[in-house]
Amino acid sequence: MQHFLHALIRVRTEDYGVKAALTLPQVCILTELPDPRLDFTVPGMYGGFGIRLDQPATAPRLTVTSHCRVVGCSGRTHHITADGCTLTESGW
Repeated sequence: MQHFLHALIRVRTEDYGVKAALTLPQVCILTELPDPRLDFTVPGMYGGFGIRLDQPATAPRLTVTSHCRVVGCSGRTHHITADGCTLTESGW
């Protein structure tokens, strides 16, 4: 899942012209938190990513929201599993 999360962050930040070198979040951190979610703010994007680890009975997945405050309707929600990344909502 980490590979797909990092790819999503790279693509979304590239869309907004972010040139900063980023230290990308590690998925394993979420397994150690009592509330498995974190915010990843990106300088120059005027927003960032909300990352939540969901652990349903079937298999874990990440729910990732991203947005840019200065671009209307830029919000997107993705679900990431071990098999890939799927856009589930956009334009919010």
